[in-house]
Amino acid sequence: VDCDTLAPSATGGPWLCAKGATVQGRSAGGEILWERTFPEEPTLAVNPDGGFFAWWLDSPLLGLAADGTTATTTPLGPDLLPQWIAVAPSGESALVGRAFLWLLVDLGSGVRRPVQPCLENTVGLSPLWLDDELLVLCGDGQLARAPTSAPDAFRRMPLDRLVGPSAARIAPWGPDGLLITTDFGRVSLLDRASLRFREGLGVTDHPLVGIAPAFGRGLVALRGDRGDVTLWRPGGTTTTALPTRGQAIAFNGGDLVVFGGRRERWRLPEEPVPRRITLPAGLSDVAVSPSGTVAVGSRGDGILSIWNLGGGDVQNVPVAPNLVLKDGAFAPDGLGF
Repeated sequence: VDCDTLAPSATGGPWLCAKGATVQGRSAGGEILWERTFPEEPTLAVNPDGGFFAWWLDSPLLGLAADGTTATTTPLGPDLLPQWIAVAPSGESALVGRAFLWLLVDLGSGVRRPVQPCLENTVGLSPLWLDDELLVLCGDGQLARAPTSAPDAFRRMPLDRLVGPSAARIAPWGPDGLLITTDFGRVSLLDRASLRFREGLGVTDHPLVGIAPAFGRGLVALRGDRGDVTLWRPGGTTTTALPTRGQAIAFNGGDLVVFGGRRERWRLPEEPVPRRITLPAGLSDVAVSPSGTVAVGSRGDGILSIWNLGGGDVQNVPVAPNLVLKDGAFAPDGLGF
């Protein structure tokens, strides 16, 4: 399907395909359900209740029902063309904005008031509205957070240095985790309360601009700015690249749907059965390569033991006979240690 802009449904219902100023609602199978033409090419966003939002320069914020009809009209004023929108779980209000300008908008009355999630002259991006709090990534390496009961009372907490100023997108992971992608191709899992780093790995050498978590399946889909799609299971050190490219990704039931030049549905395999490998005693540290195919163990006699995790064979390499090797780590590309 040739679309300029895509918006997958949050509830597995119809999805939107925009071609210039014309927007089509399409079924799960790709059939056109309805078509509507706007005065200009609109920006589209997904509403958690199953509908959508559409807006363009100097337009109001239109709330669209799944059948394409206008459910709500909220004036934004001439001073704001939103890049981001996050809707409260109640559906009553939304945070809209771009860069330094952010508004809290009552979707019923249209009343809006300015808010400042990040420090002055600091870019905000990728807002996320959860049941109990509102989150915004800040360009200075901090996370702004406000309780849902007081969504304008932001406080800022520094992110881990591995995430920091390069943070690009944010998504929830279960009740107590946050997934954050970066502009240099890394994904990290942080504790939601303390923002302490739990785990992460490098996925690509370019920005990760899309993230679709499926917590119940223990699986995360990631999209790079070149359209590449990669799967990762938190807790694992390997990723799986799908042989496809897309503009948007979303989970629909047990399937991952990739929206792009064509719409593809991937039936994902169940989690593989883990294989146990017994390593000898006397190791001070074991590191696994990013590909998950090689493990290196540090020993007290200055020798590195290198295992092929596929075949099980081991190679012992003397490195520093008079030194005790405490620990080691792989380079992100897996080519050095």
